[in-house]
Amino acid sequence: MLVSTTDDRIIVKKRLFALVAALSLFLIAVRLLSSDCFLDGTVYAAIARNLAEGNGSFWHLSYTGEITPFYEHPPFGIWLESLAFRMAGDHQWIEQFWGIGLEIITLGSIGLIWHTVKSNLSADNTRAKPIISGLWWPLFLCTLPPLISWCFTNNLLENTTTPLLLLAIWQALSSCLEKNAYRTISQAIFAGILIFLALLTKGPPALFPCILPLAAYLSLGRISLSRCIQTTLTMVLTIVLCSALMWLMDNGIHDFIRVYADNQLRASIMGLRELSPSRFYLASVLMRELALPLGFAMIIYLSHRHTFSLSAQPRWGIFFLILAMSGSLPFLVLSKQMDWYIMPTLPLYGLALASWTSGAAAQFEERIKRSGVLGNSVLGISGILFVASVVTIINFRGVIKTDVGTYIRDINWHELANMPLDERQSEYTWKKFNEDFFERNVSLPPGSFITSCPAEIHDDWRIRAYLQRYYRSTLTSRRGYDYILVGSGKEPCQLSSNYRQLTTGKDYTLYHRAQ
Repeated sequence: MLVSTTDDRIIVKKRLFALVAALSLFLIAVRLLSSDCFLDGTVYAAIARNLAEGNGSFWHLSYTGEITPFYEHPPFGIWLESLAFRMAGDHQWIEQFWGIGLEIITLGSIGLIWHTVKSNLSADNTRAKPIISGLWWPLFLCTLPPLISWCFTNNLLENTTTPLLLLAIWQALSSCLEKNAYRTISQAIFAGILIFLALLTKGPPALFPCILPLAAYLSLGRISLSRCIQTTLTMVLTIVLCSALMWLMDNGIHDFIRVYADNQLRASIMGLRELSPSRFYLASVLMRELALPLGFAMIIYLSHRHTFSLSAQPRWGIFFLILAMSGSLPFLVLSKQMDWYIMPTLPLYGLALASWTSGAAAQFEERIKRSGVLGNSVLGISGILFVASVVTIINFRGVIKTDVGTYIRDINWHELANMPLDERQSEYTWKKFNEDFFERNVSLPPGSFITSCPAEIHDDWRIRAYLQRYYRSTLTSRRGYDYILVGSGKEPCQLSSNYRQLTTGKDYTLYHRAQ
């Protein structure tokens, strides 16, 4: 029997929340004020900035002067990010702060789901009241997977998809548990709208929460089949209706759907795009990402296994596990599998682990209340993490002088790109771009076209992305423009006498045609 005063419980919860906050900050510290960003995130930031400045539209996004419209992904997430550029202007940290804001919303969404679980368990009169941990426990487990912090600091579309889907899950779950018929329908409609917005951000993989009512019916045991069918139909009809309205109201969607379905969906299914090492690649990524949460959950469980009863929580663990697997396992049928595809499901795996070990975590809270040494240790660890975070942020602010982004990034990404590890140093990284352009104070008129010489330089997606993001310039293989970018150590380029050298970098030299 746990006995503690309200004040003691509040103090314990504050200390544990401080630990979670310090850990979250520590995991994002390297990139928080860094200009370094993953290639895809740089592309999305450039498009969002262009949209904020009036270049392109919702269904006709503008990337470079040669890649417009941009049809690789649905536009909603990029459009949302463009609002941040509209409000704050264009500077090198917009995408980082945008990601941190989305991470905070994601953690808040996890809190709403956990509150719904606790409320349902507390209101259940058919069983003895279970011992349930505070919100810190699921937040702690959901913060641990390295992919979470990596995605939020690299401006991926999953950053927007994840909070949208978690909020949809919260509303759909509330709809299934709600006794009031009006609220049941309204919450299911809101869930459907959120899933539709996630669909407009990442495409068909965002539809997996539609299985939630069935998962609740099978695992929780207290939801009627009629309620399950009602919530499911309401969500699906809402998604269909929103899609139909957008199809009828905006003609731009027609061209997008045609190109996106062929270049992205069909190509991914048919194995015509980036190939993963194996069909089970994402399964190995998932096991790697869950190693830390599973390890800490096991430690808490084994250290308190004799002092609590699992009670009703296993049902919730099974529920979240079904949801998580429905959102991650379907990717195994695709030949194109990227690590970040499973990012929206990682919080659900964390919630499953938290549900199974909630009683043990509650006992851990009680131990902290009773032990001043343990409570002070939690504060001490939080303080160390916070100080380490501040030091790291300061040291890695601005333009990073090392290839830290390359080393932090998942090694297996190089396998997907058919790049052996021993070629890592030959990759054109952000550090090299900084040395070639920023340190030499290169200035280019916005909207410039730069001819690549030799032409294959044009195929380097990184230099193209950096030039667009930071100089609003397009790298092209076509001739006849005022600027020419010559690769060092490449085939010699024949330049006319009216081109003058502007700057010499380690990898690239920039020339300008005299007027």
